[in-house]
Amino acid sequence: STCIGTGDPHYTTFDGKKFDFMGTCIYQMAGVCSKDPTLTPFLVTVENNNRGSKAVSFTKVVTLEVYGMTISLSQEHPLSFDWYSYARVIIPSTYANAVCGLCGNANQDPSDDFAMKDGAQTTDEIQFADSWKLKEVPGCSAGCSDCPVCSEAEKQTYKGDQFCGILKRRDGPFRQCHETIDPTPYFDDCVFDTCQYKGHHDTLCSAISAYVTACQALGGKKITYLSTHFLLPGFSCPRNSHYELCGNTCSDTCGSVSSPIMCDAACTEGCACDPGFVLSGDQCVRLADCGCVHQGRYYKKGEEFYPSSSCQEKCRCLDNGATKCQPFSSLGDPLYISFDGQSFRFHGSCTYTLAKVCSTDPRLQNFSILVENEKLGNGHLAQIRKVVVSVHQHTIVLARGRKWIAMHVQKDMCVSFVFASFGLTVLYDTSSYVRVTVPSTYQGHMCGLGGNFNGDERDDFMLPSGESAQTVDEFGASWQVPLDAQTAPYENEDSCGMITSETGPFKDCSSLVSPSDYLEQCLYDLTAAKGEQEYLCRSLQAYAAACQSAGVKIGAWRTKSFCPLTCPANSHYETCIGSCDFTCASLSTVVQCSKNCFEGCQCNDGYVSDGDACVPMNKCGCVHNGLYIKVRAALLVEHHERCMKTGVPMVQAFAEVRSLSLSIPTCRSWKNSSCMSRCAWPLIMY
Repeated sequence: STCIGTGDPHYTTFDGKKFDFMGTCIYQMAGVCSKDPTLTPFLVTVENNNRGSKAVSFTKVVTLEVYGMTISLSQEHPLSFDWYSYARVIIPSTYANAVCGLCGNANQDPSDDFAMKDGAQTTDEIQFADSWKLKEVPGCSAGCSDCPVCSEAEKQTYKGDQFCGILKRRDGPFRQCHETIDPTPYFDDCVFDTCQYKGHHDTLCSAISAYVTACQALGGKKITYLSTHFLLPGFSCPRNSHYELCGNTCSDTCGSVSSPIMCDAACTEGCACDPGFVLSGDQCVRLADCGCVHQGRYYKKGEEFYPSSSCQEKCRCLDNGATKCQPFSSLGDPLYISFDGQSFRFHGSCTYTLAKVCSTDPRLQNFSILVENEKLGNGHLAQIRKVVVSVHQHTIVLARGRKWIAMHVQKDMCVSFVFASFGLTVLYDTSSYVRVTVPSTYQGHMCGLGGNFNGDERDDFMLPSGESAQTVDEFGASWQVPLDAQTAPYENEDSCGMITSETGPFKDCSSLVSPSDYLEQCLYDLTAAKGEQEYLCRSLQAYAAACQSAGVKIGAWRTKSFCPLTCPANSHYETCIGSCDFTCASLSTVVQCSKNCFEGCQCNDGYVSDGDACVPMNKCGCVHNGLYIKVRAALLVEHHERCMKTGVPMVQAFAEVRSLSLSIPTCRSWKNSSCMSRCAWPLIMY
């Protein structure tokens, strides 16, 4: 028996019952509900998310638990399911009437498929599906009951042969599939999805591909739509691979070459590695460029990685599958090396100014970097506890051993970077190493433990007064940051005390994210700023981001008069939104997304973000090699690419790229071209 989830999502149970469900939580798609000891237990769960519209959702992650292992297939790692629209579960007949979930019980009777988790029957699709919710994710829901959907009049356009009608044409490219599988439900789903996304061609292609996949799964192989002028695959293949209409489902990988696997699955549409290449993760490489396996996990050749979350060991994948690891930690007093190369050790365990601008030059951006040290167990040695970066009127705290997600911060496993537009870079490995880089325009304008950056290391031990220190200890102590003790006015629950309030918006967060550091920073900032609300808002926003990064659902803490967040046109504020659910890029390609939601501005229904503004879906740009390009935005390419197929004129935005030495290519909207095809995305023309 086969169960399918396709489109946004349209489900077909093992027994053939069809229903739509737009929930965005984690649900049991299929699992063993029988106590029969002869059956191997398994569980398939599905997590959905919105893409551009709250009225519909798509498959985000499919997870299989079996034999004590957990295998997740997601948008970021599209292996065995079409990340955009199609997920399929196949079970043998021995599991008949022994399974349950969104896929039903596989007893050959579709009339009882809407059995809820408690065993009761229902006729309501949402009530049935929501009963199989296993876990909530921040911001998830059972669907949108008041979101606008297409009227029958609006759907008429997409029923024509230029859109979904091609599926049902008796003389069309899919006619040989009609006897194998009825195209009508796929046609209906195609019309619904394509209309909801205003004719977006990737949505159209995905809907049609669902029918192709279903046909191929039932043995239908003679599909010839690539030879027509209408369709090309709705995706471009990466380097060293090519498109196949009916390719091998079990592709050769770096691991399977040495241990071949048996594969009797039906062929499927997709990208296949070129001859002489095998899959290494998500790339096709030559066998000599395969990576290595360390502690049961595969890593690409040349990849550096930390085997554990403690970051105590750093490894690198070498040639011939070898792995080299070395300790990645250090103990002892911080060793300081100034901008001018002066090195010294300092035993202080307080908070110190590592570097800041000490010039009144109006052309320079002000910033400061503080470093807080703490004593180790024996009290004789110190280590870095946290780094505080203040720039562009923002304060970012990078704490030891803590993973951070914050504005201007890029986190690469165990290393945090803070970038500023004027050239400042701060690197912190969350353990024992901090590096501050400033542009040459700041030469002679710096002060702190990092010196004055004047090219002469001999005068780096300068006190805040401008005099030279006599000893290292005197120099270090002079840059200690004093903490004003007058914090009482800011400790109540309508100020910094909101962070620790047991009844406040962050009450569910303290068990996962310690509020002490955030409270301390909030009190420090407000004391220094003499109670300005702007600094309170930043502190509360920092704790809100840390809580949401940990997966905590926070309460509403902003109001129209307290820390309001002004949103641009066609958007509104929400406490929990996905990082890429409502973007132009998410409509057409795999987008690396945070698993958690964060507060911010979300585009109104019918609008998606193109990076700077919320625009209608039909005003989105295009995608080239996985990179989203705004309409009329510049793009530089390394290699010439040519359009090898011809097609019909199109009205969607496509990329025109010319690799000329003196011209900057742009993405612009095209109306007519002899080198366009409805489901080619991106299409590069010369």
